[in-house]
Amino acid sequence: MQTLWQDLRYGARMLVKTPAVTLVAVIALTLGIGANTALFSVVNAVLLRSLPYTDGDRLAVVWEHRKSGAGNPQNVINLGNFYDWKDQNTVFSDMAAFFDRNVNLTSDGEPEEIPGQIATTNLFSVLGVNAFQGRTFDANDGSPGQPQVVVISYSLWQRRFGGGQVVGRKIVLNNLENTIVGVLPADVGWYIQKGSMINKAPEIWSPWQVSNELRQRQGRFARAVARLKPGVTFEQAQNEMNVIAARLEQQMLEESDKALRETDKQLLAKEE
Repeated sequence: MQTLWQDLRYGARMLVKTPAVTLVAVIALTLGIGANTALFSVVNAVLLRSLPYTDGDRLAVVWEHRKSGAGNPQNVINLGNFYDWKDQNTVFSDMAAFFDRNVNLTSDGEPEEIPGQIATTNLFSVLGVNAFQGRTFDANDGSPGQPQVVVISYSLWQRRFGGGQVVGRKIVLNNLENTIVGVLPADVGWYIQKGSMINKAPEIWSPWQVSNELRQRQGRFARAVARLKPGVTFEQAQNEMNVIAARLEQQMLEESDKALRETDKQLLAKEE
């Protein structure tokens, strides 16, 4: 930390000597420091109660914790953090990411805006949910070159399609053709109101293959759910996630330190 402060003071002196680049450098440093503070903080595991899923009492919603600012301290997550949590934890059997959105259904009747979710293909296996008809997602769904597929809710199946045969049926969502591959059971109401962007229970799900670009800690918009391993308590999970968060924070401080040194070298080269 002492080295970091020495570098900051040195960098400040160099910025004063090179006013042409001062504004850009200060903006870049501010954004970087702000992002690090917000991204790497304590992770909260919240028990989902009374859900009709297999061993529903083993499910946890995983949030980022907002250290400062007004509003709900439970924040949406960064996908870079999510994949680090997924790779480094030993307390969850699996973790899935998802986010809410509305889609426009423009086939099979009057156009309608449908609340939905895009989710990693393991969402339903993490929840312990099997399809009532057809199937849920497989690992390849959503991959480049694969057909566009969706899973729909029981309520949408009844309301929009009259409870008829829909598995294999083509529908148009946001001007793209999709194939319905499954219908969920009637008692599955997968919906976390806190943090939802649309404040409605989803009725249609699309598979999500997260790109490498989205794994580079670019912004926060997703949420995550995880399943505890047998014998692991929520307290143990919380403690391990705290350790992982602290390790990631230290890693980012070291990377910030390195970036500051590189900035100093560039500024010194310009001065010379």
